[in-house]
Amino acid sequence: MKLLKFALAFLLLAVPTFAQGGNELHKLTATDGAFQDALGARVAVDGNLAVAGAKYDNGSWGAAYLFRMDNGVQQHKLLPNDGALSVPNFFGFDVGINDNTVVVGSPESDGLVANSGAAYLFSTQTGSQTLKLTASDGAFGDNFGIAVDMSNTLTIVGASYESHPVGGDSVGAQAGAAYIFDTVTGVEVAKIQAEDGFHDSFYGDDVAINNDWALVGAFRDSPVDIAQGAVYVYDLTNGLPYQETKIIPSDHENEGRFGSEVALSGDYAIIAAEGSNKVYVFDLTTGLELYQLSSPTDLPHTGGDSSYGSAVAAEGDTFVVGASNHRHFCCGTGPGAFYVHDLTTGQLKGELTASDGAAQDRFGEALAITGNQVLVGASGDDDNGSSSGSAYTFEVALGHTYCSPAEDNSNNFPATIEAYGSTIAAWNYFELRANMWVSYETGYIMASMN
Repeated sequence: MKLLKFALAFLLLAVPTFAQGGNELHKLTATDGAFQDALGARVAVDGNLAVAGAKYDNGSWGAAYLFRMDNGVQQHKLLPNDGALSVPNFFGFDVGINDNTVVVGSPESDGLVANSGAAYLFSTQTGSQTLKLTASDGAFGDNFGIAVDMSNTLTIVGASYESHPVGGDSVGAQAGAAYIFDTVTGVEVAKIQAEDGFHDSFYGDDVAINNDWALVGAFRDSPVDIAQGAVYVYDLTNGLPYQETKIIPSDHENEGRFGSEVALSGDYAIIAAEGSNKVYVFDLTTGLELYQLSSPTDLPHTGGDSSYGSAVAAEGDTFVVGASNHRHFCCGTGPGAFYVHDLTTGQLKGELTASDGAAQDRFGEALAITGNQVLVGASGDDDNGSSSGSAYTFEVALGHTYCSPAEDNSNNFPATIEAYGSTIAAWNYFELRANMWVSYETGYIMASMN
């Protein structure tokens, strides 16, 4: 071991406020990618397989693509068996994956009736369609398939334009609904709606599900069309009918669009309010808001709108937040970025951008995470023509506290040293960060030189 001694003032200057915090591994593009396909507008990942939607492929018929995470190689192009019957379908508007099954939303496909929407299940092994899911009461223009997600046995599908009576409104236009299906059989298990819904709430515009919980976002939920937003939580553990809880943020803002993006990790809900550039974390067992985060880089010189919250994803004790308009300098539309956070504390672990990022790439528009790897969509990327789209895989440095002194410093806080870096030494990325040190006090770090 070698003992290093230095002034903490130097350390704090040497460590950037927003570290890269990870490594770009692969860039994923479609082998037949073309102008305005928008590949990567939605992404999902499970283990070593990644799926990306391309809702504008082939004149908005749409497509989805399956890739390997470890090498970025395309495995299959997924297309519905009945895709030619209804154009445009916007097949690939949202995607999900679990184990050996992919779900792809197609909100303008023909379901029970024309243009009511559908969701399709595919085998990851063959790329072949196995089931088509439709709403038992589907109607024209319901947008069934605008949002999808999967757990081990269940698939949830949003229908944000579905209409039903709400309050004194006998029509309830675009109040929205969501449907839960048995993934194996394709049988509709339940239709869920907001018990206190409003017209034009767009309930079902985003959804998430795991073994215990389902989340349904309603980003325009409000009594007087001011898009405050809400998220509806369903406890799946006690069977039907699912118990509903409505959650709203402590600082409910007009046009905040709370619920624009939702994600789950265990008993935690991560919810974006893209209209206010904020992200909130709730404990679902108590219904309590734990904390909220604002964009780390919405500073005056950046123009103030990074679209922080354009996507959220979570796994274990880590969650990631997209900022598809992120830019370091004013003005215009930036290439985008995403942020890595500790779920327990909200602490920022890193900010990541694409190595070849360009203006209007929309990098961070979609996110998915598995272990310490993140899949990032960039539907505006231009490799195969303008807005042909792409996705990137990253290994993220999650960070660990390695050193904590037995006694507090003079400011009465315990100081810590945290290390961030790649698990692959050849990538030569490593960083030390000091927390809670008093400026100009002397600190010690012991580092192995092996």
